[in-house]
Amino acid sequence: MSRLNRNILYLIQIMLGWEFFVSGWNKLVSVGHKRGFPLQLADALKGQVKGLNGWYINFLKSSVIPHAVSFGYLVEWGETLAGIGLIVCALIFMFKKIEDDRVAKALNILSIIAMVGIAFMSLNFWLMAGAPSFLPGGQDPNGEGFTIDAFLTILPFLFIWWEAVALSGASAKTPSNSQYKPAHYTAQTGSRVH
Repeated sequence: MSRLNRNILYLIQIMLGWEFFVSGWNKLVSVGHKRGFPLQLADALKGQVKGLNGWYINFLKSSVIPHAVSFGYLVEWGETLAGIGLIVCALIFMFKKIEDDRVAKALNILSIIAMVGIAFMSLNFWLMAGAPSFLPGGQDPNGEGFTIDAFLTILPFLFIWWEAVALSGASAKTPSNSQYKPAHYTAQTGSRVH
């Protein structure tokens, strides 16, 4: 993969990270909420369970609503930290040549963990929206073909795959005549660069 293509993917990773950082940060510092996001989550969830899938309603009522304050803190800190992790990892990979495979592996693992968190949160946001169908012919004339929450559930898996390929090649000794090169492999030195 060319440096330009990698940098385009890193820019997308930065935008995704920024989206979640801002969302989490706004929940952390919002002065408009008298009690704060975690304390308001239970009230918001109780009013939202109409029209959701039955199994998801049961999950919300049995696990989330009784512990809404804890889940509220998990959401706001999860969004903030996942966003920071994605931004920092992408910036390091874009602007610093990484010679040590252990550092590259650690950054890839951090990116994967952040992406898994983002995918999990986005899946729950999508389910909270009633899991709108992707198919045409729905009952809602204003329905979207592909909601942003559904997109943000799938997009991280593409990045997880990309990071996993890079991670698998982090310590691989790839012969110079091989057709396949890991995402961050340089033929000149046989090491990973970002």
